[in-house]
Amino acid sequence: MDHAASALSHVQGSGTADSAGAFGQAVDEFLADLKKKHKEDSKNPFLQALIDHGEKTRAADGISQSDVSAQELQSSILELDAQKRMGRGYRLIHRLNPFLDVLKSILKKSEAFAQVAPFGVAIAFVGARVVLEMALGVEEYLEVVVTAMERIAGILEVYQRLSSTPDLGSRLVRSYKSIITFWYKLSKVLSSPKTKGILARTMLTSLQKETEDALKDLQEDMQINLGISQAAGLLMADIDRQAKHDADQRALKNDIRQWIMGQSSVDFRGDYETQLDMRYKDTCTWILQDQRFLDWQESRNNAVLWYNAQPGSGKSVLAATVIDHLTKSQKKVAYFFYSFSKNSSRHVADGFRILALQLLAFVRTPSDKLVDLYETETQFAPSLNNLRTTVSVVHELITRNDDLYIVVDGIDECGDEKEMLPLLEGLIGQSTLGTVRWLFTSRVSEIEKAMRRLEAVEIHPSPNNIREDIKNYLAPKISCEECLADWVDECDNNFLIARFVSETLSKLMSEEDIRAELKTFPKKLNGYYMRTLTKINARGQMEQLVAT
Repeated sequence: MDHAASALSHVQGSGTADSAGAFGQAVDEFLADLKKKHKEDSKNPFLQALIDHGEKTRAADGISQSDVSAQELQSSILELDAQKRMGRGYRLIHRLNPFLDVLKSILKKSEAFAQVAPFGVAIAFVGARVVLEMALGVEEYLEVVVTAMERIAGILEVYQRLSSTPDLGSRLVRSYKSIITFWYKLSKVLSSPKTKGILARTMLTSLQKETEDALKDLQEDMQINLGISQAAGLLMADIDRQAKHDADQRALKNDIRQWIMGQSSVDFRGDYETQLDMRYKDTCTWILQDQRFLDWQESRNNAVLWYNAQPGSGKSVLAATVIDHLTKSQKKVAYFFYSFSKNSSRHVADGFRILALQLLAFVRTPSDKLVDLYETETQFAPSLNNLRTTVSVVHELITRNDDLYIVVDGIDECGDEKEMLPLLEGLIGQSTLGTVRWLFTSRVSEIEKAMRRLEAVEIHPSPNNIREDIKNYLAPKISCEECLADWVDECDNNFLIARFVSETLSKLMSEEDIRAELKTFPKKLNGYYMRTLTKINARGQMEQLVAT
């Protein structure tokens, strides 16, 4: 027993500690149980053959075990076949060649990838050889064993195809281990005393039952694993199809984006960031607490909010504040700032085009209608130039989004105001699948009529709102509270003039100079412009030319 235990220790140590392959792991688990099995069944021919083979393996390190073991089994089959042909012409090699080929193929792959140690490779071959030799004495026994090997060959052929299926490892380990254990169980049955007559027939029945039970389990495992593999294959095929579909949709979406953008560069964030940078600390927060704004923000129906105020009162900064607030609240916001002073921001089409680009970013897959618009229009022009088509694109993108906020600042600064207002009314009046909340800022003008028709909720600032914001804005520059209060009271609640005075005061060092400047600094925009023109007029001709 000491010799056997030593041999078994060597055999168990031959298994790799971290076998990655299913067959390799099954072999390792079988080897781990080998000592215990030998103690319980020390005379088992299969276990004894493993011990003998284990000692030979020590002397044959470095040799490809799959080739050696396959050759040994093939030789054994040929020898057995020769013996049987003397009787009934059994042709064992013909029947067992498929089993031998697939077993060798699987184990050769395992050995090549170091998934199982050389001795572990030999186990399956040794088991097959032992049970064949043991069954040779009784014709009926041999037929049961050979038939079992033929069926196992079919199971192994399936597993060879499943070997690359992800997430199937643990189930394959169980099945491979069952195949190896099958040799042990057969050898245990066949090693019982061989007698004739009724006892022999009883042993055959026992062997058939043991074999059928084991093969049934293997077959069920194979069917389950095959089903998992097929499901995994279908899933992977679906994933591949979805990945291709997603890639195609991304490419189409990018084509549509280029079509909307046209040849011009787009920097819609620039105006927003500029206005937000001009905001001083907590100014404009009053609108975020206004009940009309809160109702608009939380509305579950389409809603329009109109903020109107005089020129220079900080409407654009307020719009940027609202956008910043909504964005930080994880809302989907699209926006545009119209401006007289920028050629790219004064035309009606500019605003709709930029809104379309932002709304497209919120859509994962372009809708069929959007694709139809794109394909139809690109037959005539490579870029989106038709204004009504642009409005249709915006509406389609709005419809495909839910819970949207759209902020359009300075609609009175649109150079095509008369053309824009009917388009806006038509767009807002159309039905949508989700909730859309519009916020417009402007001076009071012809826009008021359109806002009335749209049933917009109107917000205009109270004098105290603007006054407090201007006061907070200028406080760091004017330490004299009385001077600050007097100037703010006289500046007509105009943020633009407040910015001009802030820029002027920032160049002065002494409190005395600041007080003197405040006394003479114009309180109205017209006065500031007149003073600026007077200063330009006092300059040289070249400087006047540069200023104009």
